[in-house]
Amino acid sequence: MQSVRRETGERSNMPKPRGQIRINAYTEVRVESVIAYLTALGHAYNSILVFEATIDQLQRTYREPRYSFYPGGLAFLLSPSAIRRTRSWPPTPAEVASFVPVAEQLVLAHVRLQSEGFWEFIGQLNPLEVIRQYLNDRHERRKGS
Repeated sequence: MQSVRRETGERSNMPKPRGQIRINAYTEVRVESVIAYLTALGHAYNSILVFEATIDQLQRTYREPRYSFYPGGLAFLLSPSAIRRTRSWPPTPAEVASFVPVAEQLVLAHVRLQSEGFWEFIGQLNPLEVIRQYLNDRHERRKGS
């Protein structure tokens, strides 16, 4: 079972709330599987963070009087300046990661490699909550199968 909690202490004065996620782990896993898992987790986290930042910017833009009439919906996200920053669409994992500020990157904080091991990550609270909910839902679906 995964859990997300707000981080307290020195980092809590950062502008966006940070949290921790603990993901239970199994022992005797192939190195390639661990690399693939961590890569996918990092890309999911970065993608959620970039998506939320894009939506926040879009909402701020729509609140400005000069854009209140803009009917373009998500087409606004495909502006020439956004497309120029990527070589292809959809952007590659490396391109998505380039949009994430260093202060908001996912950090592997703690690993316990035992029979009842876990991986603990520190990052922005909202993306971690989305990942936690996905992992819990996937676990429940597998139990029901």
